[in-house]
Amino acid sequence: IASARPDIAVTNFLLVAPSATNKKLVTAMSGRADAIRSVADGNTTIQNAVDVYVSDFGTFNIQLDRFCDQDVVYFLDHDMWSVDYLRDFQTVDIARAGDRVGVAMRDLREAALERGSILVHPDDDGSYSESMNKHVRSRIELIKAPFQQKEIAVGDVIHAAVDLQFVVGRVESIEGNELEVSWDQPLFLRPVSQPRVLINQLDAKMRLLGFSTNLTPLE
Repeated sequence: IASARPDIAVTNFLLVAPSATNKKLVTAMSGRADAIRSVADGNTTIQNAVDVYVSDFGTFNIQLDRFCDQDVVYFLDHDMWSVDYLRDFQTVDIARAGDRVGVAMRDLREAALERGSILVHPDDDGSYSESMNKHVRSRIELIKAPFQQKEIAVGDVIHAAVDLQFVVGRVESIEGNELEVSWDQPLFLRPVSQPRVLINQLDAKMRLLGFSTNLTPLE
């Protein structure tokens, strides 16, 4: 193990051994002290591991990583990288629309939730019509993606992606840039400040067909 430049010392490295096999190879390196057997309070402990390797080029802390490939060993210099957050974790009293939050809910079975579940405040009558619109069929004003050459045809299968929902639909009619689509399962959208809905087609070379911020429920 050597530095690419002899005038630069290699320090602050964390050596990640990818597997138990490679970790044993590190333990068997020459220069390791013999296995030590110590007896204390009637317990016998055998030490047969290398967790730190000190060389002319620096000190290497050795950590087993079960997720690495068998033929890979990573050398990580903590001076060259760090963990950063685009927006760090926060504790808030009221979340803003569009925020991804963690919610503690009592007496709720895990099976009752699935990907795409939406938490909304019910209306006074117990419904959710003021906070969410349920789309079984929709009229979509499509804004086509730049460089998208595919023309959508009646009968095409498309996918709407919004708020962790990914719903399959079929185009029933086309008039200009407006589509009428029936969905395999209901699509839920906020009636106020409707979010951008991505319209995709998975079997197209360019999957993103475009987007819409104007979906009107037909049923």
